[in-house]
Parts: sequence; C-alpha cells; structure tokens
Amino acid sequence: VPNWEKKSVIIAYLRRHVAHEIFLAIAYFKDLVPTMEEYIYNDGTSKNLMSLKGTIPVMITGKGHTTYNIPISLWIEDNYPQTAPICYVRPTREMMVLRGKFVSSNGEILLPYLEDWSNVRSPPQKVTSRTSQSQRG
Repeated sequence: VPNWEKKSVIIAYLRRHVAHEIFLAIAYFKDLVPTMEEYIYNDGTSKNLMSLKGTIPVMITGKGHTTYNIPISLWIEDNYPQTAPICYVRPTREMMVLRGKFVSSNGEILLPYLEDWSNVRSPPQKVTSRTSQSQRG
C-alpha cells in the first residue's frame, strides 16, 4: 500500500492523539496498514474501528533464532487508551495458529502487557514491538 494511502486514512481519523500514535507504529513497522474496519465482538455486536493489519517480525529462538513475519490485526476501540488494543494473529491460508503461552487457539494475542493494561499512553508501536519480543523463547 502506498505511503500516501496509509497517511490519508490516518489524517481522516478524527482522534488526533491516536492518529499520531498510529503514524508512529506504521513508521516503525512498514508493513502495517491502517484502515477503518468492522470488528465483531464475541457477543455478536459489531463496530467500525480503526485497525492496523500487516506483518511484524518475530524472532523464534527455539528454531535457531529465526525471524518470521507474523500477520497480525490490531483494533483500537473508541475508549483507547483507557482500554488495550484488541490484537490477533491472522494466519494466511498456508499457516495455522498454534496455541501458546501468548496466543490463544483463536489467535488472540494474550501478552501480560495487554492483560495488565493501564491507561498510560502506550502507542500501538509499543504493542506491536512487545508482541514481536514476546515470541522469543
């Protein structure tokens, strides 16, 4: 996706403080693409939320320190930063989600950083960076 297209989605986003944090995240993780997208909650309700989709590099130490580009989706709710972003691993057709210490069987990312979220301003860049780091070991 061209940079101008990524920037136009962010500029159109009305929550300027969050838009700045999203801009930082996509500057750091070049493959992330911002978009407004419908998120369906577990109770079946849905809402149009800002999302970041793409891959982030994750180093797996059990495989000789190999780095994999893991596809993720991150949704930012209206009450962010009071609540943590909603984060999932989104495998391609050739991949499958393996339940692990930090990933549920449905792909939800379960980092202590997200579980113990406080409304201290933490940009999505930090969330994706912590996700990348947590897969080590």
